[in-house]
Amino acid sequence: MSANPDKSVADAFARYRLPNQFDYYSSQPKDYETELSRPTSERPLLYNLCGCHEDRKSLILDYDDLFNLLKNLLADNNVPVSEVRRPCKALLLSSFLAFISNAGTRSCFCAT
Repeated sequence: MSANPDKSVADAFARYRLPNQFDYYSSQPKDYETELSRPTSERPLLYNLCGCHEDRKSLILDYDDLFNLLKNLLADNNVPVSEVRRPCKALLLSSFLAFISNAGTRSCFCAT
């Protein structure tokens, strides 16, 4: 999983001829849908959370785009397989809860 919109990880896999699956998040309809199978160690899924530079509509460019990404990740919309959704949900929820302060004090709550 990558937060970068480039394909450098997929390009590295291609350079060494390693099998993989590549997909990216987009809140807009994609020009084509990638057929994904369950990721395995022999054929992992490379997933860009913030879109792909080759599909300009998919890029996260402002806070509205970021809000849509977070909303869709938490609601299971536009995110392909549970192997992407489950770790994203856990990371997002624990990150947000870690930064909630208690009535303006420096103590924080953290949930995992």
